[in-house]
Amino acid sequence: MDGVSRKCRITGQKFVVSGDESAHLRRMGELNPQLGELLPLPRVHPFEHLRQLLALGNLNYLYRSQSGCSGKPQLSRYNPDYGYKICTLDEFWSERIDNTEFGAGYDFTRPFFEQFDELLRRVYMQPLNLTNAEGSDYVNGANNVRNCYLCFSVAESQDCFYCIRQYFGNDNAGCVGSNRSQFCYDCVDIDGCCECHHGQDLRSCGGCFGCFDCAGCKNCVGCVGLRSTEFCIFNEQKTKKEYEQFLQQYNLGRHGSRMDLLERCAQFIQSFPHQPSRLINAEDCSGSYITNSKNLHQCCNASTSQDCGYMVLCNKSKDCWRGFAINSELAYASLVLDSYNNLYSYSVFGGGHTLYSWFLYQNCAHCFGCAFLRGKSYCVLNKQYTKDEYLALLPRIAAHMKATGEWGEFFPPAISPHAYGESWTGEFLAPIASNEAARRGYRVEPLAEEASAESYDLTTNELPDDIADVNADGLAGKTIKCLASAAAKNAADDAEQESAARRCRTSCLFRFQKREIEHYKRQNIPLPRTHWRERLRRLTAKRELLNAV
Repeated sequence: MDGVSRKCRITGQKFVVSGDESAHLRRMGELNPQLGELLPLPRVHPFEHLRQLLALGNLNYLYRSQSGCSGKPQLSRYNPDYGYKICTLDEFWSERIDNTEFGAGYDFTRPFFEQFDELLRRVYMQPLNLTNAEGSDYVNGANNVRNCYLCFSVAESQDCFYCIRQYFGNDNAGCVGSNRSQFCYDCVDIDGCCECHHGQDLRSCGGCFGCFDCAGCKNCVGCVGLRSTEFCIFNEQKTKKEYEQFLQQYNLGRHGSRMDLLERCAQFIQSFPHQPSRLINAEDCSGSYITNSKNLHQCCNASTSQDCGYMVLCNKSKDCWRGFAINSELAYASLVLDSYNNLYSYSVFGGGHTLYSWFLYQNCAHCFGCAFLRGKSYCVLNKQYTKDEYLALLPRIAAHMKATGEWGEFFPPAISPHAYGESWTGEFLAPIASNEAARRGYRVEPLAEEASAESYDLTTNELPDDIADVNADGLAGKTIKCLASAAAKNAADDAEQESAARRCRTSCLFRFQKREIEHYKRQNIPLPRTHWRERLRRLTAKRELLNAV
């Protein structure tokens, strides 16, 4: 089937709806005959579609709030100033909360998205996505974790700090995209690694420093594209003695000395003509960070998947387009986990056969326009119906949304309960300036001005240079001002600098935890000199992101 040329109604960018995507939409329509007609071809560029979906989520901005149900204090991903109701995690999973009580009949005189927005204001929202998080108070998107601190999208891990997408590992700090790794620091996209520092695209490596795109390597410094080697420095083979003599020139526990060596590594990598392998065992695939997959079109962070397109994350999934899927099949413009047959939905956990719904848990099925339900079926706008009533109502709603111009469109950005600057678009898509985001309809908040009168104990420039000189008891809990982040706030108003400034809008102040300092001392790592948000932003910026529009 030939592609269909279109022009994005939001960005004006031309794009092509491929034959594969058209066939996928036809299958989705045939799978949902109750809708009455085949699904329309998209009018929005696929990357802007992804931006709309990602703008609905917030992983790493946390707020202090209180339960609207009991008044108990609660950490939340929802800004309390925006007026949404949250409850505690225990309350959400108890019989005390049943959001069908806030359901309403569908009003055919008003647009659907307007009614859905009102529903979001009525229901109780789960404050964080946490399951079995022991000793991990400041995490979100976490499952089976222990003693983790400021980690986001983390699973089966323990004793980690400041990580994003941290899976099956322990004792990692400041890493983005770490899988089955331990004792690693300041790394990007590593798998099966141990004691690697400042590395990127490493697989099954140990004791490597400042290396890029290496696999099966041990005790290497500043190397690029090597496979199964040991004791190499800047891609030159050394003896063990020569390697140890080289490292003796540097005290890697001293910040200045570590930065000197890291700069040498960066200069060598930049001068070395090498393209990393980001498609591994990937047949007929395009995009980046794809492994063991087949027939993926412009996807990233994908493994063991097939017949998908424009996915920002895809694991053990099949026939999914424009979204995020784990162990799922047949989804379009959705974020789904362990689910089947979902259209235009966000955060569906189990079950399936859902349309235009958010945060459905415990195998919800056959829901339209629902939010924050558990184990429910045949609901519209959170109102319970019988199966026959539900199936009779769907074609009427589809016809109404077609008349209002909403059918086949994703949720408008203005519905998002999060500001664009705190959403997780930046992890997968290059940033856009706030004035452009506002033009596209996203909720944009002005950058907070730095409070000059706010007190702090010391600046990052005043931290001890050598980790050996740091007293954990004396430094833990002190307020530190990040000068690098403060400089970002005063930088030029382009999208990159603006993004950096927004991530550090909390007056550039942070604190070290005692066990965090002890971790650095054990690993001979000098104290970081920048705010943790800025560190994660810089690591994320190293990745090969999907093209922005």
